Amino acid sequence: MKLAQRQRVELDFSQLTDKGVHDLVAGIKLVAPTSTLVLNSGPMQACVAAMVTKDSAFTLSGATVTDDKAKLKTDLATEATHRGDLCAELRVYATLIMGGAKVAADVTGAGLSSLTPTPKATLPPEVPAVINTSYPAKGHGKATVSVHETGKSRGQYAAEWSPELITPTSWAPLGVGHGKTRTVTGVSGTKVWVRFATVRGQQQSDWSTPILVTIP
Repeated sequence: MKLAQRQRVELDFSQLTDKGVHDLVAGIKLVAPTSTLVLNSGPMQACVAAMVTKDSAFTLSGATVTDDKAKLKTDLATEATHRGDLCAELRVYATLIMGGAKVAADVTGAGLSSLTPTPKATLPPEVPAVINTSYPAKGHGKATVSVHETGKSRGQYAAEWSPELITPTSWAPLGVGHGKTRTVTGVSGTKVWVRFATVRGQQQSDWSTPILVTIP
């Protein structure tokens, strides 16, 4: 005896929208009265009847949800309006408090938090980019080094020198004051490293790239 092949139904609920579910039930309701398979099965007929009833309930609940969503949208808009009105009144209150408060305790005593001023962040001074070297027209034993400045700005600078080494390691102050120019003195032919840093108030920039100066 040859067994009949079992038939499978394609039914993926994850791919069905609400409209798809309603359409599927409507289609079953339409063809069930003429389906030999359904007409010969009491359980199938009962299942179809139950589906039709439950589809009606699903339709009603869907309509309720649609109404609820519309109401929620309106309620949210009303809430946002009321919140905006309240915040506007709070701003007026804060402005009045700031106009009358003399000390922080006046602010906190009125139910608000006192804002502590944040120190303004300042950028560190810029590192000198170019150091110029010049030599006297006559004479020996000294050279002049200076920070190259552009425009009309005039800065203040610290300067250091180090004996000639492959890498300078021992630095000492060069000259006095904070002008852009320093004089390097020594025996003719002596080579020293020189570097500058920009000074502004209590702040000082990083040191510039050292330059090697040969004393004439």
